[in-house]
Amino acid sequence: MGSTTSTTQWLHSEVLDRSLWADNPEYLLTIPPRISKYNERSDDASVQLQIDVAGKENVGVVDGAITSVGGLAALMYPDCLPDRMAVTSYVLETTFIWDDLNIPEPDEVAIKDSESNTRKDVNIFHHPSMKARLKQAFSKGVAAVSRIDPILGPNVLETWKDWRLAETDIRGNFFKWTSLDQYVEVRVRDIGYPCVIAMGLFSCNLKITPEEEAIALQIAWPLHAQGVYSNDYYSWFKELRAHQESGGKIPIINSVKLLQRLEGLSVEEARARLREKSLEMEAEYHRRKKEYFEANADKGISPALVRYLDYHEEYATGHVIWCLNSYRNNSPGGDEYRAYYAKRVAEGAIFWDNPSQSEDILTDGYQVRYLQK
Repeated sequence: MGSTTSTTQWLHSEVLDRSLWADNPEYLLTIPPRISKYNERSDDASVQLQIDVAGKENVGVVDGAITSVGGLAALMYPDCLPDRMAVTSYVLETTFIWDDLNIPEPDEVAIKDSESNTRKDVNIFHHPSMKARLKQAFSKGVAAVSRIDPILGPNVLETWKDWRLAETDIRGNFFKWTSLDQYVEVRVRDIGYPCVIAMGLFSCNLKITPEEEAIALQIAWPLHAQGVYSNDYYSWFKELRAHQESGGKIPIINSVKLLQRLEGLSVEEARARLREKSLEMEAEYHRRKKEYFEANADKGISPALVRYLDYHEEYATGHVIWCLNSYRNNSPGGDEYRAYYAKRVAEGAIFWDNPSQSEDILTDGYQVRYLQK
């Protein structure tokens, strides 16, 4: 089906190699995914965050945003401005560190420790300096976002806090829900969709009116639900493994588990249902978008609204492509992170030793500096 007609000019991205998604039954969308022309900056910033938190000798301690086909920021925000890619990726990488470290949040909001920790007794996680370095790196990233854009930047932090609080909400109600719809309403917050949107607006410097935002969110809601279904589809086996290896201490929060309880489906049947729901939600999004465009053709449609909807499509495609190819879901252990870091160092790329060396995310501002040859 793909996207309906768009006037957005994609200045900083290109369609991802079709061999990576076209005709792949595991790609749970029909919209073509895009990737930023500045993916290297995205991956470099992910590595820099890990250095800032765990040190150069521990790059790969967490499998985060980097994949074999592109970084999460480059895939979800393909039209991110070149000078915002590094900080966007740096902040996104923080989410994975938080999930795996199982420690209080850097801003000390009263939130229970993450229950989604899938790592076991990695000594560096328990080093006394780890919490301090994470807080420092988080503060550096948030300060950079607000410094770059005093208008859009602060909202990133506000939605971030809401995302972390949502984890408590979903774990307290998972066994009370009687429908997928009830679950999705809360799970959208739990997977951080409001934060995804706020970061997307910042990354592309898109400023919209409250009226435009309300219209767009009503049209794009099915894509948010699709994000829940696809997330649960791809992460099921990782979540199950973590649950089993923890002796049941790590709970499974997943649509598959809910469908097993509500309808008695097998794992295969439940995952097939999630595939169907993912594609149904995309179709519903296109229906809503087409209906709105046709009804308002004579009045004129704001270019900002069109861009905003296009960006929602790329949030969805980037998430799906990332899930399909992430080391986190498919080959955890950090080897690929270490290999990428070693390659970049061999190419002469210079990284900061710690977050206090500079307020800049990377050594040449929004990209790395290289050794003089």
